[in-house]
Amino acid sequence: MTRAQEIYRKQLLAIIHTHPQYKIIKDNDAWSEWLSLRFGVDSSKDLSIKELNAILDILNGKVCDELNFKPDYAGRNILNPAKITAKQIEKIKVLAGKLGWDEIKLMRFVNRQCNTLLIYISYLSKLSKKQATSVITGLNAVLKDKTRKT
Repeated sequence: MTRAQEIYRKQLLAIIHTHPQYKIIKDNDAWSEWLSLRFGVDSSKDLSIKELNAILDILNGKVCDELNFKPDYAGRNILNPAKITAKQIEKIKVLAGKLGWDEIKLMRFVNRQCNTLLIYISYLSKLSKKQATSVITGLNAVLKDKTRKT
């Protein structure tokens, strides 16, 4: 995360935590539950910039308040340097495409390669950088072997 992104993120958090709607929710000891129902986290410190902007839009009445927003895993991963990067996710998808693999086949390969059990749509976003490197190396090996055989 760049310095400018860090500053912007802190500004968003400050705006949220001083917003009158936030104070009402917080005074009723419901902030953690509110976040959990919408974004699947207990604290706003775990959210991406995009998700923080969505909260502000909800608090300001610009967007309808709904449950189960689609999590921004790529944005959240920027907060944690040990998590998979957007470039790694793209590389994995490109290699899987070259192999002609669908999501199910790729998910099975990732689970075997990383010795994990990831069974949901955004499974790649849950990988660490180390696991992503392992998957990319494995996919390159499979692709190399496939091209050698043809």
